[in-house]
Amino acid sequence: MNNYKIIITNFAKEDVKNISSYIAKYNIKAAIAVTKLFKNSVEKLSSFPNLGNNKEGIKDKNILIYTVKQKYSIAYKFENNKIIILRILSRYQDIFAIL
Repeated sequence: MNNYKIIITNFAKEDVKNISSYIAKYNIKAAIAVTKLFKNSVEKLSSFPNLGNNKEGIKDKNILIYTVKQKYSIAYKFENNKIIILRILSRYQDIFAIL
């Protein structure tokens, strides 16, 4: 099994920070758990880069979406044996407008 190099964009880092901060207003433990969930999901992608799917309506056909717990979408590209995490969005965000 190959582990591919992960590159996390500043946008994706900011997404995680924003989601965690929002959740922390209501529940610190849940905010920590969701941050771990994102970390584990990205690590999973490093081993299985084809977990994501193309979504109809996203202009760039190289962007794959990996859905986590039916609440979050990890948008990424797999190119040159690297996984580039573009965004991590909640289901309340319009991924089509953002991507």
